[in-house]
Amino acid sequence: MFLFGCNFGQQKTKLAGLVLESEQSSERPISLGNLIPEGGAVVNFWASWCEPCRIEMPQLHLLSDKLKDHGIAVILVSVDEDRFLFEEYLLKYPQHLAVFLTSPNNSPEVLPTTYVVNSDGHIIKIYVGVRDWINDDIVTNIIQLLTIAKNKRL
Repeated sequence: MFLFGCNFGQQKTKLAGLVLESEQSSERPISLGNLIPEGGAVVNFWASWCEPCRIEMPQLHLLSDKLKDHGIAVILVSVDEDRFLFEEYLLKYPQHLAVFLTSPNNSPEVLPTTYVVNSDGHIIKIYVGVRDWINDDIVTNIIQLLTIAKNKRL
């Protein structure tokens, strides 16, 4: 069910080569493709100023708990323009998921937008707007999609 989101950037067609910065500003930039495990990933684009993004953040943590036994990672990618605001948000609301920052130029049209990507970084499914990430149908769908994608590679 689509609830709401913040209009912002442009829709993506692939994610594998996206360059990310760690929440630790002293670390070197990394390609998203290097972070995706064999089982695939759920990649959520968000911003600290986006109220719908903040609303769904707790459920993304719960989704991660449900997916980790399947080898599927949940990766959070902020499109905040101001690194200080990004870091301040993370200090106020610590995350136990992998959190990265990318240029606002890499933002999808609507925040939050969440991509299900296979281990090669190819987009399999796109969820635009806030979702009920602990809904069993959504969780099952993500697992099934990534299992099919993994089996096609074997």
